[in-house]
Amino acid sequence: MYEQIIENLHKYLDENEIQIFEKCYKEATKEYKNKVFLEKINTLEYINNVLFSLTKYEVELSSLLACVLSKTDNINYSYITREYGEDTSTMLESLVKIDNVKEKTNYEIDNENYRKIFVALAKDYRVLIIRMIMQAELLKCLDLFDQDLKEKVAKETLDVFSPIAHRLGMSKLKSFLENKSIYYLEKEKYLYIENMLKQKSEERQDKVDSMILKIKKLLDSQNIPYYSIKGRPKEIYSIYNKMKKKHLAFNELYDLLALRIITKTEVNCYEILGYIHATYKPINGRFKDYIAVPKNNMYQSLHTSIVADDGNIYEIQIRTKEMDEWAESGVAAHWKYKEGNNNQAEIEEKLHFFREFINDNDYNSDNKEYEENLKKEIFESSIYVMSPRGKVIELPIGSCPIDFAYRIHSNVGHCCVGALVNGIMVPLNTELKTGDIIEIKTSKLHTEPSEGWLQFVKTSNAKNSIRKALQKKNNAEFKEELINKGQSLLIEEARNRNVSDKDLKEYLEDINFLQQYGVKKEEDLYMAISNRVVNPQSVIEKIKSKKMINTPTFEFKKKNIKASNSEGIIVKGIDTIKVELSQCCCPIPGDEIIGYISRGKGVKVHRKNCPTLKNLPSRFIDVEWDSEVVDNVMHQVDLIIRASDRSNLLIDVMNTLSSLKITAIELNAVSHKENLNASVHLSIMVKDGDHYRSVENVLKNINGVFDVERVTRN
Repeated sequence: MYEQIIENLHKYLDENEIQIFEKCYKEATKEYKNKVFLEKINTLEYINNVLFSLTKYEVELSSLLACVLSKTDNINYSYITREYGEDTSTMLESLVKIDNVKEKTNYEIDNENYRKIFVALAKDYRVLIIRMIMQAELLKCLDLFDQDLKEKVAKETLDVFSPIAHRLGMSKLKSFLENKSIYYLEKEKYLYIENMLKQKSEERQDKVDSMILKIKKLLDSQNIPYYSIKGRPKEIYSIYNKMKKKHLAFNELYDLLALRIITKTEVNCYEILGYIHATYKPINGRFKDYIAVPKNNMYQSLHTSIVADDGNIYEIQIRTKEMDEWAESGVAAHWKYKEGNNNQAEIEEKLHFFREFINDNDYNSDNKEYEENLKKEIFESSIYVMSPRGKVIELPIGSCPIDFAYRIHSNVGHCCVGALVNGIMVPLNTELKTGDIIEIKTSKLHTEPSEGWLQFVKTSNAKNSIRKALQKKNNAEFKEELINKGQSLLIEEARNRNVSDKDLKEYLEDINFLQQYGVKKEEDLYMAISNRVVNPQSVIEKIKSKKMINTPTFEFKKKNIKASNSEGIIVKGIDTIKVELSQCCCPIPGDEIIGYISRGKGVKVHRKNCPTLKNLPSRFIDVEWDSEVVDNVMHQVDLIIRASDRSNLLIDVMNTLSSLKITAIELNAVSHKENLNASVHLSIMVKDGDHYRSVENVLKNINGVFDVERVTRN
């Protein structure tokens, strides 16, 4: 194997570099001759296999040297820096840290967190490449071990290494990692799919070849240039994944027949698509135009699925030669919609840029500067530190032990009096680094944060917790003053909005009303208003709306066999009847409405599309809006805003409503960590449907908002 490695090196390294490699190799392999790791793998054979794979990628000398030295004991970094350069020493240190990170604690870091800390520790995409190849060689050795270790390594490969290989553009390696991993995790299913592919391979190839001839004939008849039309093989892991996610049997998979057409220009791509769609029936919803709208990773291609005249379904990709070279050389074409894990969105979105390394190692000074900037942006975007028990915590760059303490729990932060970092006592403003193990010292005598901490903490969680604790302390000292201030603000707002003292007192003595603001006593509401936690306008607006909604009955006078109440509702042919707007669907002028005659409770007015109506007996009556009244009445509307989760989203929503002179009488925001989205549930007061739609259109223009929907209550 050594001879093959040297043969490959002669293809792209100069003689001086090869001599340096040989010197390093001889020094390291003296230690490797009789050495094994994981008790069963021959170290020298393993390193040789990794080196051989790396030379096929034509990696530069420093990467090879770091790989050679990675399994040596008692590493002297000063000597390595002097003999082989700082670059080699830095990469070697990263490789050693990655392999040792789980040994720092007495437990196994879960794969999701290990993946984060792995990328952060790498600090260099070349280290990632070396470690990917090492993992592939480890998989080749798994037959030496028991099933427990096989499954552990295979799952770690799928969770940690395969996604990163995907982003680095190492598509062949990615397929190997996935197929080998699923072989050890689901061996019976792997062998079943493999066998089914073999059984159907000749039949499938005949169908593909026949379709290729038909498309060639079609394109030739239209004089459209093309470089190649070929079948695209499906990987076993990809087939397994689709069968599992969509609950399909092998015979139910219709996209095993796949073609890729490489043509000359973008215009040719669309021409080919047009002729194929004109000749064969396209499947609805399966066409994707990634040329006009490239994916964020700059992948471009046309995707479609068609039903051929033989009744079979074919997946077809159409792209130019340049697009194909870009995709095949490393851009992760499908990772955003095939994977649901977004725990490292900032890092993972950029990693695909490093696929240039695979094809181009001749960097000029400008390229090196660009590379350094990318390294800082990607590998230094966050740090990952651990508790003594191995819990991994992600923090922003510049975080200190106080940030770590508050991330564990607010009480740990409040009671913090000191911190040990890697076993050494440090100041509380010490900047933490990836891989640090943090132990927080607390005291029961110290239960309040210091205001000075706000000067150096980085996380919003720590800042907010400190401010709340300080605010609570100030509240205790100035409680009476704050209560009086809040009371004055609320009374002033009530008078401005024509709400009587009697009505105000009635609701402030109602525990159910107070609980809507998270308080149990009138004084607590005043405190919340004084501290700007509660807006006095929202309190008064809610009181006004409740007074309108809770009006018990409406008296009507006969006029052209119709009568209207203060809500502007006309009940045809009835003079006097109790009428209420239903709170389940909150109808507003402009909605199509219908009345439901409830026994002993008058007429309940619903929107005609209200889901509640399906469960009611057929005791309906015609009602309509009275245009002479509705202009003077405000109506409640419930809606939900769906948006990407981000900071200040709620502030932007409230500022937008304020600019429209709309007050939110109810508001509840929920963060959905599983998909990085958020939903804001609102109740607002509007005049009619046109007024609501104008508000809805403005809300949709808020940054990050992708849907605004009017909803009904259960």
